[in-house]
Amino acid sequence: TELEVEVIGIISDAHPKQRKAIAEVFPGVPHCLCHYHFYKYVFKVPKDLDSNLMTQTRKFLRGLYYLNKEKIYANQGKHWEPKFSFTKELLKILRALSNWKPRPKDPIFVGAELFSRLADVLDLLEGFLTKFDASGKQFEDENVIRRLYLKIKEYIGANQDKNRELETIKSYVSEIKNILDDEKASADNALEILENYCKKLEAFQLREDCGLVEAQFIEALTKYVETKGDLLFNYKRIEGAPKTNNLHELSFKQLKHLLRKIIGFRTAK
Repeated sequence: TELEVEVIGIISDAHPKQRKAIAEVFPGVPHCLCHYHFYKYVFKVPKDLDSNLMTQTRKFLRGLYYLNKEKIYANQGKHWEPKFSFTKELLKILRALSNWKPRPKDPIFVGAELFSRLADVLDLLEGFLTKFDASGKQFEDENVIRRLYLKIKEYIGANQDKNRELETIKSYVSEIKNILDDEKASADNALEILENYCKKLEAFQLREDCGLVEAQFIEALTKYVETKGDLLFNYKRIEGAPKTNNLHELSFKQLKHLLRKIIGFRTAK
């Protein structure tokens, strides 16, 4: 090359023009596909579903009357607050969930995570009401808690299929990650294991309970592995090679951020 150094391997995403250019400019040099971009591509449809679930869940929570009642009353020159300590804590938790934002160490499906926490709240309310119904007593804020329980139960029931589908795909993620992260498997062996797993998933598409998003995910994964799966494991053929160019990208983004602060957004872009 013009740099007068030997190129022993190249890592990139799977863009067709990029792959074609690399093959033409560096014939015979192992081309490795970045695992980060692999995940980003095959999980696009599930991530969109998860993002939608997160948006809808926060919208539902923010629309709950009792989360806004105190403010509504204050605007009318009146005062309202829950009397029962359990109710106060419940509203505090629901408010926190309504402002849920993805965090760096959150699971891949943050919408499903938020939904599961709301489902935990529903279980808590169900247990609480079962206990009080059995006692035959009345309690302060009974209407508040019962109405919140019914609203949350209705929302969870209406969106359970979305969450179940995401949880199913999440289990696939674990299996795929184990295959990609297996340091002992050779490139050929790892590819064979991944191809066999794709065949296993293809059979799942015939099940009656296979969701639309799950089917689209399986199709995207299978197509990717069939057309360029071998490139996912080329890094194994190069001693000491990384399986992702994430570190390089991070450094580049940090540099752009620094330049933007120094010389302005447009120039640094």
